[in-house]
Amino acid sequence: MRVKIFKLICCSIFGMGIILLLHFLSKWDIKASGGFLRKFPSHLLIGQGFLKLSDRSYFAGNSEKDLFLGNRRFPFQLMKVGSNIKDTAYSYRSIARPMGLYKGMFLNVHDSTSYLFDGVGRIILSGNQSQLEFNRFVKTPPFVNGIAIGNNSYLLQTIQQGERISLIKFRNEKVLFTRFLGTNNYDVFDNDGILAGVPKSSSIIYMFYYHNKFICLDTNLRMKYESKTIDTIGNRKIKSIKIESKRTTTISGSANVINKKVSCNSKWVIIQSSIRADNELKSTFEKNAVLDVYSIKDGGYIFSFYIPMLDKERMIDFKVLGNKLYVLYETYLYQFLLKF
Repeated sequence: MRVKIFKLICCSIFGMGIILLLHFLSKWDIKASGGFLRKFPSHLLIGQGFLKLSDRSYFAGNSEKDLFLGNRRFPFQLMKVGSNIKDTAYSYRSIARPMGLYKGMFLNVHDSTSYLFDGVGRIILSGNQSQLEFNRFVKTPPFVNGIAIGNNSYLLQTIQQGERISLIKFRNEKVLFTRFLGTNNYDVFDNDGILAGVPKSSSIIYMFYYHNKFICLDTNLRMKYESKTIDTIGNRKIKSIKIESKRTTTISGSANVINKKVSCNSKWVIIQSSIRADNELKSTFEKNAVLDVYSIKDGGYIFSFYIPMLDKERMIDFKVLGNKLYVLYETYLYQFLLKF
């Protein structure tokens, strides 16, 4: 009798252990190393339609109502997309004088002007949007990224002396203002990131790729505020190595990007994150892109939402234009209406 009771007790303990183990394993998918939680309100987006793309495209700016896409295969082509996403028009730019351009150049539309940025070639071309010709030429320092801010002025992301990333305001072939990012103790890639303009504003956003920070500056590069993204990954020491034979500098080892993309409107800074929160299922996170929304006023976190895959394609980039969100896939452009 005692043996039977002992066996029953052992079986009960074993059964409870199995239940606890299964419970733990079920939670394991949720318990990420992010150390933070996201808020996911419902009904933030309404799908409004999509456009099938024949070539790989990129966002090339916008006017007040229209969106423009550049084409990776045809570097002088712009596609204008109307507010209902179905109205499209193609145009091709020409250059007033023959010149060599480098791979990596990109087109940008700001207000009524078209631009061609070539950081390797150290030049920016521009022309009236209606004339379809680049007839103004500005020589620049070498740069890796840039945006037009009007009045023949540009904000350029440069690498000073091959070691420090800086932002410069450039106009009439002169550097007006310079802001260094980080200190001499940081590696060049520590402060790598991307610029985003704020529509109808004197503000710009600079988002850092490798740690949880973005800053708001005015167009003279004076600091307005510094804010943390919702994840808990702060400054990480990124080490770079120089490859003398190729005259290049690259990251040594692995360094995962924390913040991938950024876009702004007059109310929000929206950032694509690559870090999973503690309250997100791994399976859900891997099948969607997560966008975190911050206030443009002070950088405070508001909430998050998902952008799903489309026809097995992942989101490549996104652009917020007023109350519309445009999501770029490999072969699709999808339009959402923002309900916030």
